Amino acid sequence: MTQAISVEASTPGRRRVPERPPLLAVGVMIWLASELMFFSGLFAVYFTIRAHATSAWPLLAGEHLDYVQAGIFSVVLLVSSPTLQLGVWVT
Repeated sequence: MTQAISVEASTPGRRRVPERPPLLAVGVMIWLASELMFFSGLFAVYFTIRAHATSAWPLLAGEHLDYVQAGIFSVVLLVSSPTLQLGVWVT
């Protein structure tokens, strides 16, 4: 007890602050954890619905993927990323 008092008395106004990780790193870890939980939930729902499907999977056997619509949405998504990054660099 006396030793702690003498250390504090020798360095007045200074407290030892424990080292912490940068806030950006903590934020990124929290964001990644939330994304992991979100997509884990989506996969759990998908596998649960698929496992309990009484008919053949997919549920609508006559349905086919609309390649044109999927392609347009993919191109829009891929073009938006460089556009947003350019906006970050310019401003």
